[in-house]
Amino acid sequence: MVLHAEHDSTDISNSLIETMIERFNALFVKYVHAHADMTTSFDEVGSLEHHVELVSKHLKRLLQNDISEETRSAALEVGKIHITHNVRLSWYVCTYNLLFQAYHEVASASDHAFPSVEWIRERWLWDIGITLDTYYDILNQNFNAEKKVLTQNLEELDIRAHTDPLTELFNRRAISLLINDTTSQGVFILLDLDGFKAVNDTMGHVMGDMALHEIGLALKANLRSGDIVGRIGGDEFCLWLALLRDSTTESLLATRVKRVLERLPLLHWDIGISGGVARKPEDGSSFEDLYSKADLALYRAKSIGKNTICFPDSSSSLHLEPSSDD
Repeated sequence: MVLHAEHDSTDISNSLIETMIERFNALFVKYVHAHADMTTSFDEVGSLEHHVELVSKHLKRLLQNDISEETRSAALEVGKIHITHNVRLSWYVCTYNLLFQAYHEVASASDHAFPSVEWIRERWLWDIGITLDTYYDILNQNFNAEKKVLTQNLEELDIRAHTDPLTELFNRRAISLLINDTTSQGVFILLDLDGFKAVNDTMGHVMGDMALHEIGLALKANLRSGDIVGRIGGDEFCLWLALLRDSTTESLLATRVKRVLERLPLLHWDIGISGGVARKPEDGSSFEDLYSKADLALYRAKSIGKNTICFPDSSSSLHLEPSSDD
């Protein structure tokens, strides 16, 4: 669509338009030199002379042609260039004030018919409207892109903050938060590998890390939905087994523990595993309370021998028989 503007019912004189643009250029250069921040900005992206040349072409296109799709596309491109080079919107508006100043100076000194100031203002409003739209669109696109990257970074940081990097299991912080936040009853099992130091000493730490990784994967694979596994640190792991109200007896619990732990690849690495059990809420409601009770039970299991699981406040213990099919 072409917008036809009225301008004193006289055709626009291209020579007068060019004279106005030349005067505008002189005012623009003077204005830039008077503002150090603008001067610095132009020095960073190219010469001021080149920019003046581009502005002249844009103004000629804007003032000597009807407002068409081609003119609109050119205005959009100017807006993109400005925001790409960090041109402040206030600078852009100030240059239009210089355009009006140039108009009045040339118009007052000319004996020939000249477009009315309303016609110039119409072009000015149209062009700056497109520029503002362009600024908004690009800033919105940049914001959405940066927001997406920031969201991804925050998600990655959150994962790292709650994940053990070696085994990719929950770390102590994550386990603590999960247990403290849940109101459900369950069983916390603190696990420690028996003879793991020998793996590092005889096979090297790379193989030791591989053993920890494999055991972590096996623990995770043998759990039910709602159960949680984590690595507390070193060769110490933990389990959180969610319990139904009718499955809290020690015998049923022992069956579940044996099902999970006896399937670990312990014989493959010539190691064992010991554990201490604490129940929520019987032995405590917080992670620290459960950890403390389970740690005491684990200490007792270690004194009995490897592949032993002990319950708090109980003389009974559970002996594991790891499967050789690993």
